[in-house]
Amino acid sequence: MTMRRVEASHPYHQRLHVFSDGLETAMTAILLVLLGGMMPALWPYLDWRHAVIGFGLILVIRPLAGLLGLLGTALEPRERAVVAFYGVRGIGSIYYLGYASTHVTFIDQNELWALVSFTIFASTVVHGLTAGESVRLLVREPRE
Repeated sequence: MTMRRVEASHPYHQRLHVFSDGLETAMTAILLVLLGGMMPALWPYLDWRHAVIGFGLILVIRPLAGLLGLLGTALEPRERAVVAFYGVRGIGSIYYLGYASTHVTFIDQNELWALVSFTIFASTVVHGLTAGESVRLLVREPRE
């Protein structure tokens, strides 16, 4: 039973989707610029353990979770690996940590903010440097 069906092909819905997608992209870009501006203030709270956790989340935990989530899909293994590695991550963590910090007192709140910010920053750098080549390799025709 369908309670509500949206006509996705209607021009109004297409324009609305394009607008909301553009707005989301712009807000993410603004947030990343602000995050970059905050990083110098957060460096004193970081040490090697935070780097290990951040890179572990970026390079191990999130890709494995993405691969598990994509099991049973029609994607080829190479496509699944790229989607799992480059899937959306990070920005929502700012919201969740901000929300949690208004309801609970964290002992090392500055370290948590620094860790989340570092992880997003590192993810942006790692994925920014590798995405182009990964997509190029993914869409390349298989050799015969």
